[in-house]
Amino acid sequence: MGLIIYSRRTRDGVEGDHIMVCPPLIVIEAHLDEITETLDAALTRLVDDLALMEMV
Repeated sequence: MGLIIYSRRTRDGVEGDHIMVCPPLIVIEAHLDEITETLDAALTRLVDDLALMEMV
């Protein structure tokens, strides 16, 4: 969806999935809104595609 993020793991690379979003220091509020909206849409799509809610 055009958003580049960095995946990270903690606890010896086994648990604690994280993502990092690293906008430039000159980012403006409109860009932050675009980033968060895109990330939300991408995660929602991932949940739908993988049927993750059925696993809960």
